[in-house]
Amino acid sequence: MSKTSRQINKQKSSLLIIILIVIAAGAGFILFKTFFTSKNVIEPDDQFTWENPLKEIEELKNQTTENPVQPDKEPSPPEPASPAVTPPSPCARVSENLTDFFSNLQEQDYIRAYEIKEPLQEYSNKLIIKLLNNPPIINEETDDLFTVLKNTAHFYRVLGHKDMSLIKDMLAYEHANIEHLMGIFWEWSQIANTCNDTKIQMNFPLPKLYEYASFFLNTLGGQSYLFRRNSNMRVLIKYYCMLILDQAVTNSLNKYNIDEIYTLDSVIEDIENTDTIENQKDYLANLMQIKARVSMSR
Repeated sequence: MSKTSRQINKQKSSLLIIILIVIAAGAGFILFKTFFTSKNVIEPDDQFTWENPLKEIEELKNQTTENPVQPDKEPSPPEPASPAVTPPSPCARVSENLTDFFSNLQEQDYIRAYEIKEPLQEYSNKLIIKLLNNPPIINEETDDLFTVLKNTAHFYRVLGHKDMSLIKDMLAYEHANIEHLMGIFWEWSQIANTCNDTKIQMNFPLPKLYEYASFFLNTLGGQSYLFRRNSNMRVLIKYYCMLILDQAVTNSLNKYNIDEIYTLDSVIEDIENTDTIENQKDYLANLMQIKARVSMSR
């Protein structure tokens, strides 16, 4: 081959190499662009524009520091349930009420003026026993005037002037609480026989209560005493006497044969005509139930 031919071939080979390099460079550029712009490879979010990567990364770090992800809080342990409160028994509740009443009463100046040398609760219990053991006269009261007069002065004869004065002062000074107190004493009279673990020693046997219920409801002496009391006291005494009479009838203790229906109507009428007692509706409801039961049994 001549020198000229070798030169031409060499030039052709050099040109071919240059063309291949250009083609390779173009292909590489296309692949590079495709790799960095394809969404299948990198999907920049809206906040990361890649305009200034270092600045964007630093801002993301600052956001993470300012608003750190809070770990989930552990649930607070449940609060322990409060222990169930057991209500006091009727014996404990009523005896406590009576104890509080006598304790408060003993601190009053008008009580201290009587210079009673023992606890007022014990002293009052002695008065109750004295009254229950010396009942008024019920049968044949009207046979002679002397018996009527004895019944009219029954409490003075049994208790004497000092104790009657004490009771009258108690009724006067405690007037606002009389209705509530009578309810407490009545409730105690119903449960006293079952209450052996209290400090209250007062007992109200039904046969002895019946004597006084008959006295107030069915004798001239008893009626005379009630008319000397204010209307509230009169109505309350008759109401509780009616409850005692009903219990006596139920237990076959109505030895004076007091007409229960007639007496019921009289007490109901008195309560209906009195609007100054707090529990008027309850009293009437109780008496109406008794009347309905008694009427059905006849």
